[in-house]
Amino acid sequence: MAYSAAVLSRGSDSAFFFLALRRCQFHNDALESRESNESLGFKGKSMASKRTMAIVALSMLAPCSLLFGQNAAAPAAPCDAPSYFGMCDPYVPGIIAFNAPNGGVEVKTTWPSGPADQAGLCPGDRIVSANSTPTSGLKFMDIIKLIVSDTPKPIDLKIKRGDQNLSFHLARIKETELAALSHEKYTRLPIFPSGADELSIVPSDESPTELQAFQKFELEVGRRNGFKPVGGRWAPIATDEGQFQRLEQVLNDPMSSRLAHEVVFVSSAYQPGFSALLLEHPDQLLAFLIEPGSPAFRAGLLPGDEITEVDGHSVSGLDPGQLADLVMKPDDHAREITLRIRRGTADQTLKIETEKWQDAGYGLSLLGIVASQPGRPGDFALGIQLVNPGNPQEMVVRSVDYPSAAFAAGMHIGDKILAVNGRPAKQISREEMKNILESSSPAPLRIDAMRLDKKIHFQLTPMTEAQAQVSIGRKMTAHGPTSAKCTEPATQP
Repeated sequence: MAYSAAVLSRGSDSAFFFLALRRCQFHNDALESRESNESLGFKGKSMASKRTMAIVALSMLAPCSLLFGQNAAAPAAPCDAPSYFGMCDPYVPGIIAFNAPNGGVEVKTTWPSGPADQAGLCPGDRIVSANSTPTSGLKFMDIIKLIVSDTPKPIDLKIKRGDQNLSFHLARIKETELAALSHEKYTRLPIFPSGADELSIVPSDESPTELQAFQKFELEVGRRNGFKPVGGRWAPIATDEGQFQRLEQVLNDPMSSRLAHEVVFVSSAYQPGFSALLLEHPDQLLAFLIEPGSPAFRAGLLPGDEITEVDGHSVSGLDPGQLADLVMKPDDHAREITLRIRRGTADQTLKIETEKWQDAGYGLSLLGIVASQPGRPGDFALGIQLVNPGNPQEMVVRSVDYPSAAFAAGMHIGDKILAVNGRPAKQISREEMKNILESSSPAPLRIDAMRLDKKIHFQLTPMTEAQAQVSIGRKMTAHGPTSAKCTEPATQP
């Protein structure tokens, strides 16, 4: 069968963990990694419109901290920096690591100019021990706990690199210090639809006024699509905020006896576009995350709606697998799902027509994401991502990669594109803009933009990812970007 139910339970290991968080965005590497049960933390990749797993898409309204596993004993107050295990802005060696397919932790890359980068760690290095504690047999998150710290005490790592056994004595510095090394800083922004209070990383010279203007833009994008921020999430405008916050309290309280599972209905084919919380004491199935533009959203399903029946069948006493059968089966063609819900004291019926995943206008596709970021070796790119929600037609910079041609030229999040090579942006369709920005050659581009009330101009030459790394004194290897001190040979820029 083509469907399954993904169950997110308290205390489960995270598939994703950033030792040096790059940005809370979703990208092809991460999604493809999920499909192969690998995990990935990769500096320098940004969100792409292609989404290959519904579990990620249906989790996109959740805080990045929950998706990436930073929810263990999270700080009581929001942290304006990455946080792990209750530590806000912890000390780290600047390793971006992933859970290796055959166990243990493997280095994916290192933060530019960070301690691990300066010491010469390489992509593909396997961490054998941390401070004399062998990693063999440890769970991924337990290994991570050895590496992050609430003090700047150095860490001793033993590394396996091919046939070599190597030792490294690494300093640990705060995450915010790592960001400063790459001329960036952390800030919280509403990013529709991934998070209404999302930890993001932006160029360090971005002014508070610019960030406030970008926040206003993102809130307006959410409103246009029928969503508002409630706490750290996006929810349909008609959502009862008090009810939604009570759901979050149950979800986030590790001592709560009510939450059994967060159930995310996953399908490679036709699906309704919502997730639910399966509660006990008493048993309830409550709608939770509603995908923007989804059949469930259009049908009027709201967070907190108690689902009592699916197609005339009671949900009482069902486990997640049985719920998946009831909601998703069959998923090889469009069909109508009839939900009986209770909203407050009133019962009502909602009819949801499932849609094929690639045909649905969920989440990111509503925004018209246009990216100019290298996807394959040899691709030329500017290193920016534009959002083009339309109505009115506009193209606004949503992310700027470091290193990249756009970052070096001084482009900022929130810059509004006015023209490309003299052609007004309002006359350029999304597809045309994509073709212009995703050039197969390093032809220079002139971009005219508006920053707040001032017109600015950029002359940019697209670069390959290898060229971008060389521009900051690093190199690209077969395993990924790394320090020039890494002994792995560089690929051709």
